[in-house]
Amino acid sequence: MTTPSCPATPLQNEGVLAAMNKLTQLLEHHPQLHSKLEGMLEGVFNALESEVSATIRKEKNEDSCPIFKLSNDELKLVFGYAGEKQYGFVGYVSDRFHHVYLDALVVFLMYIHIYTTQRKKELWFQRVMKASKKRWET
Repeated sequence: MTTPSCPATPLQNEGVLAAMNKLTQLLEHHPQLHSKLEGMLEGVFNALESEVSATIRKEKNEDSCPIFKLSNDELKLVFGYAGEKQYGFVGYVSDRFHHVYLDALVVFLMYIHIYTTQRKKELWFQRVMKASKKRWET
């Protein structure tokens, strides 16, 4: 059987092609078997499709693991004690992801800085306008 991570070998493909040729020849000589063979092939397809789906799900589950399934030794590599009832989390990522994350973080922080600076200016301007309005009213 083939999966996305394990493609069919030429010998597997030859076996499938040989079986298809035999079935084609059988149907040429016995056309009344066409609907029966079609139903059987549909059943085989459904069985193989569910088996392949289960294999793919299993591969995906092996790629990721819920944190509660980690051993204590593995947890010690992921978490570090940072203080009273506080733990730090260490995530292992690729170098490329790290750089992309840092670039995005810098852009985000620049936007925050610009927004807060602009907001401070607006608040300062509002205070000045209120103060000057009070002076003109009195």
